[in-house]
Amino acid sequence: MDNKQQEILQDWLEVQKQHWQNLLNGEDVPASDWSDLTNTCHQIAEQLLPQSATLVRSMTDQAKEFSRYGEHLLKALSAPDSPPDLEEIVFEFGSHVQDQTNSIFFKQLELPDHLSTFLSSLGADTLSLPGFPFIQEGIKNNQAHLKKGLQQAEQGFKEFRNALSEYIEIQKDINRDSCHQLLTALKEGDKVESLSELHSLWAHHYERCYHQHLHTPAYQATYGRLSNASLMLKKLNRQHWEREYLDLGLVPLKEYTQLLERHHDLRKTVKKNTQQIEQLKQQLRQETDNNTEKLQQLEHQIQSLMKDLPSAQTAVKSNSKEKKKKAPAVANKYKSK
Repeated sequence: MDNKQQEILQDWLEVQKQHWQNLLNGEDVPASDWSDLTNTCHQIAEQLLPQSATLVRSMTDQAKEFSRYGEHLLKALSAPDSPPDLEEIVFEFGSHVQDQTNSIFFKQLELPDHLSTFLSSLGADTLSLPGFPFIQEGIKNNQAHLKKGLQQAEQGFKEFRNALSEYIEIQKDINRDSCHQLLTALKEGDKVESLSELHSLWAHHYERCYHQHLHTPAYQATYGRLSNASLMLKKLNRQHWEREYLDLGLVPLKEYTQLLERHHDLRKTVKKNTQQIEQLKQQLRQETDNNTEKLQQLEHQIQSLMKDLPSAQTAVKSNSKEKKKKAPAVANKYKSK
């Protein structure tokens, strides 16, 4: 990170710190407009950590929105008397937090783009969820596989819609309980003088309510159904586009991935075979060198023997002559006897 980027991030922290300090001092300050700084922070995040840019963007947006709603609540709490609309302010604050939670949850599901856009346009309201939105009268008499795919998609979307409705109701219960506990704590005298304290108090009550619902059979079953339904929708979406690619003469992602895996396996096999061939070549060179050395030794021995052969032949001839000379003398000796 260069000095310019460090200065921008430091300015971002200083602006927040100064704005909150002005609020604590009771100064009448306009709402902060941090658009330029947040956009700059997003750009820095994309440069430094592209894979975390979405997370950084979500966190900075949440911080800005939390500050906007939190400032309204802080001003109400700093009044001499408790405002009559404190309950309304707290539940408005809780509703905003719930909207952010739902938005993040939809992103975590990683649904197909058209379905994600559709749900985002509806908002997290179970009453607004209609039936299957993609079936059209003009394609009812189309190909058999398309009709079958639409039936499966409609069934999958119904399951997802029902599970999502139950999950949203549970989230609403958690958020409602958290707001009640926060309101009770504020009315009973918990002093909140900063956004940090407000955030800590809200997080404490929200986490406690969430923990109470997390281990219930209803929550576990609903979350499991919702996860399975979202996976089924993603699977159907992938199968649909694979068929469409094949009809257009294109290679679908699944087959392309398989080709890449096969290519990778072939490269590994070729590399392994090449290593084995090199080992065999090395062994052959070593055996050749050993055999060459043995042949040279044998040739040297043969040459030595060839050099010694004339002297050996001469010695044999001389021994034969001596034996011939001794043979008559021995014979005469036996005759005289």
